[in-house]
Amino acid sequence: MEELNLDNTNTYDVIEFAPNFNKLKTLNISSSNICAFQYGNNPVATTASGETILDLSPFTFNNLYLHYNSSKYIKFKNSKTNPYPVNSSTFNNCSSLKRVFGHISITGPSVFSTCPNFFIHDVLDDETIKPIRG
Repeated sequence: MEELNLDNTNTYDVIEFAPNFNKLKTLNISSSNICAFQYGNNPVATTASGETILDLSPFTFNNLYLHYNSSKYIKFKNSKTNPYPVNSSTFNNCSSLKRVFGHISITGPSVFSTCPNFFIHDVLDDETIKPIRG
């Protein structure tokens, strides 16, 4: 599967993928409440306070649609040499978005202008990713 369209999906359930699944090239979770993915039996990514993180780090997207998504935390691949490009429409009206983890490159103006809860600096202790011990 390379394309997944869950536009307007009104569920808070965790979406489950097979372990090591990384083939997704197009993801549409606009206008949805989808806030977490699980890969195999690995735990769902959470903050230290237990809030879910939408972990997109396994994927290299050609198209990503997040408009009006209710995720508070989104994690991209942590690659300095290949950051995920974000522009003014990537997080359009993601009013719940508080934090983005991983490396991104900002390719346009006003990227977070419609995200009133978003912050970059002064990360609180409970707003960080819990280390996963294996």
